[in-house]
Amino acid sequence: MDEGVIKYRPSLVVLMVGINDLGNTAMASPKEIACHVKELIDVICGNLPDVRVLLWSTLPCVEALRSYHQVPGIRNNDLVRMIFDQERELVRDRNVTFVDVFPEFVDEQNEARTEYYRDGLHLNDAGFDRLTELLAPEIHKLLEA
Repeated sequence: MDEGVIKYRPSLVVLMVGINDLGNTAMASPKEIACHVKELIDVICGNLPDVRVLLWSTLPCVEALRSYHQVPGIRNNDLVRMIFDQERELVRDRNVTFVDVFPEFVDEQNEARTEYYRDGLHLNDAGFDRLTELLAPEIHKLLEA
């Protein structure tokens, strides 16, 4: 954790583990990855006892275009779901709010909705608009609490 963030004593920290972040840790289990997220949140909350943390789920990717991140036998988007489930199980701090945006970015087959993506991994303007619609109300609630 960058001490620069802590020294400014924010009232809200918004976190998300991205698919790119998983590229170097894809050999770790979803639980191991979630444990790293928990450690980060523990550092934040340990140094800022009154901070609120919003942890939002990793976005899916268009797997047909991003196969280099594949873990043998596990689809990327399934891995993303497992990690968020583990984060919710492991992180028990009352100041942490979880927002699951993943379902809004996949279709009925659990494939990423391509209309929201620029390149299969990064959101386009429509994707950012949808993400903002999902996160803004939660952020406002936490800032007003």
